[in-house]
Amino acid sequence: MGSVYVAKHLFLHRMVTVKLLKWTFSDLLDRSMEAFETGAQALARLNHPNIATIYDIDEEDGRPYVVMEFVDGQDVAGILKKKGAFRPSTAVAIARDVARALEHAHAHGVIHRDIKPSNILISKKGQVKVIDFGLAVQVANPREAETLYVEGTPHYLSPEQAQGRPVDGRSDVYSLGITLYEMLCGGRPFEGATESSVMRKHLDPERPSLPVRDTGSAAPLAKILNRMLALRPADRYQTARAVIDELGRFLDQSPRLQLPRDPR
Repeated sequence: MGSVYVAKHLFLHRMVTVKLLKWTFSDLLDRSMEAFETGAQALARLNHPNIATIYDIDEEDGRPYVVMEFVDGQDVAGILKKKGAFRPSTAVAIARDVARALEHAHAHGVIHRDIKPSNILISKKGQVKVIDFGLAVQVANPREAETLYVEGTPHYLSPEQAQGRPVDGRSDVYSLGITLYEMLCGGRPFEGATESSVMRKHLDPERPSLPVRDTGSAAPLAKILNRMLALRPADRYQTARAVIDELGRFLDQSPRLQLPRDPR
């Protein structure tokens, strides 16, 4: 959706991330400037240790940009590409922190709509940070869902997103389920030759099942994932808090984990 820069704030003397969006404010007139501004105000209210803080949303020569916290680390997508699947306890710990970020956002009327491995950063200290609330986000209002539509990523779309229907926090739960599946297996549950073929698979009543590795340590997660990836929103966990609690119970039954500097 645009260009990303690492920059230094000359007055505050700190590093920041700057995202310059590719569309202009004139483009936004078609999408609803009011909805964009309302979303920006909602973003400013988000303050959570698992969300990269947004410092400013402004424009330069008509192009909107977002200034946010710089996180010195790697995204989950890059780690998966280099090292493959995570240990189950590590994957669950990361997913639980993402769910904590989503719980906070949903409580403030904000849905992410693009949860995926590349939007989850792990800092060098092992802290999980969700990013791109400034790009793929809207106030959770069905009318605004129709006027300010930001495409998600086909492999992580919820079925209702794939159908172009209004979404709520349960859509983020679904996308987090896809992400957790990928962290556990090293691959995504739905693949296809085209974006449309991938999107159709999200609508297939046949849901993906979690392959159980020989270690067996991921087996208890199959039931959790089945519910997160339910076709109908009504059949999923209804809140991010419910996901946090379920993943917490898994961790309580597993060896205690301290997230290492190397997130694998």
